[in-house]
Amino acid sequence: MEDLIKIEHLSVSFHTHLGEVQAVRDVSFQIPDGACVAVVGESGCGKTVTAKTIMGLMDYFAGEVKRESRIWFHGENILDYTKKQWQAFRGGTASMIFQDAMVSLNPILRIGDQIAEALRLHQDLSRRESWRRAVELLEQVGIHDAAGNARRYPHEFSGGMRQRAMIAMAIACDPLLLIADEPTTALDVTMQAQIIDLIKRLQAEKKMSVLFITHDLGIVSGMAQYIVVMYNGTVVETGTLEDIFYRKRHPYTEAMLHSALRIDRGKDQTLYAIEGAPPSLIRPPVGCPFARRCPYAMNICTQARPEMQELEEGHFASCWKYMQGRAPVSHEREAI
Repeated sequence: MEDLIKIEHLSVSFHTHLGEVQAVRDVSFQIPDGACVAVVGESGCGKTVTAKTIMGLMDYFAGEVKRESRIWFHGENILDYTKKQWQAFRGGTASMIFQDAMVSLNPILRIGDQIAEALRLHQDLSRRESWRRAVELLEQVGIHDAAGNARRYPHEFSGGMRQRAMIAMAIACDPLLLIADEPTTALDVTMQAQIIDLIKRLQAEKKMSVLFITHDLGIVSGMAQYIVVMYNGTVVETGTLEDIFYRKRHPYTEAMLHSALRIDRGKDQTLYAIEGAPPSLIRPPVGCPFARRCPYAMNICTQARPEMQELEEGHFASCWKYMQGRAPVSHEREAI
């Protein structure tokens, strides 16, 4: 399967009065053509910053994309795009669904007008034709009485309807890549399932790639073919869905899966929590960022960062446990 997007050595920082916040550090992974890739990790690990960098939005958030960063699309590094090229890429080639639809939608424009505007910008349609297409898109994402609801404003929609309207806007121009940034965060469980099913159906119908960002591994279990696990601004493990769920290698991935509630364990199960807190992004550790919270940590883990190693075909992890022949590893655990 060919790659639609290939990210290499992506690093993004924010400059604050406290110092340089290194939000994303040396991140590399691929998004295959027509596949769903889930990026998972706890809040603050760099998932959303990575997604917004792919969309060329870091200038709006005062982020600095480091010079060595590369994001390849059709043989071009999109980080070198001009303003005009970015305008064609955003909404046309790639679209993004943001976490909070109420904040992302313009409160003073009708829903139909907001969808129609994207169509006029990227497909050069007339006002009448773009409005007709906007109504069709609302019908496609499951909004009843689409013609009537297209004339309503965002505050008149429920949370689920707003999210469906955002999806309609995102798929309006048949993008090759759809980025969904925790699109179910503010929704109840029933609505979450409906939105997930909708994205899955649209991906199959339109044969587009999906980058799905979440902190909940349970959500992606029936959706993603590939998973990227991020921690403290870095990628610690990548692989297929089966690799991550059944052949997990990194201790952080193991801890994430262990902390999820399981319906087959009954109501008396104990909720597992990962002890400690992630290290500072202003002064990240020189070694493995998970070392201070890892039950398997060794001396070397705090002294040097392990490289990503291919453990099985297509399954990579960054852990000193799998680099026994690469460095003088001490099996004695220090007091950390």
